[in-house]
Amino acid sequence: MFPILFFTGKADVSKTIQAFRAGAIDFRQKPVSDEQLLSVIRETLAVESRCWSIRRCFQRLTPREQEIFSYLREGKSNKEIGMKLDISYRTVEGHRFRIMERMQADSLAELIDMSHALPSFPDPSEPAS
Repeated sequence: MFPILFFTGKADVSKTIQAFRAGAIDFRQKPVSDEQLLSVIRETLAVESRCWSIRRCFQRLTPREQEIFSYLREGKSNKEIGMKLDISYRTVEGHRFRIMERMQADSLAELIDMSHALPSFPDPSEPAS
């Protein structure tokens, strides 16, 4: 999927909402100076680069780690995840440590933030493939 930058001659709230629902990552009203356009493009490329990096890291996770990641995103504790998957919370802790390492996340909050860069997140209620 390509990033969408939306430029319009007439902006209103309805058009803005419609653009973002359609996937726009930025919305500007014309005229836009060359400097503004280059700045928006640079910011967009930086965001997309980070998203690709996150997606590559996610693909390196094992199916079990992806499953646990999806439960972490929902706010489940290690104990709750362990009960759902019928494994000990210590085993979940080990997976969580490797997830953080492989995703290069320094905190759970950062890990959760990264999950929003993934285009479609696996449903934790479905078995891992």
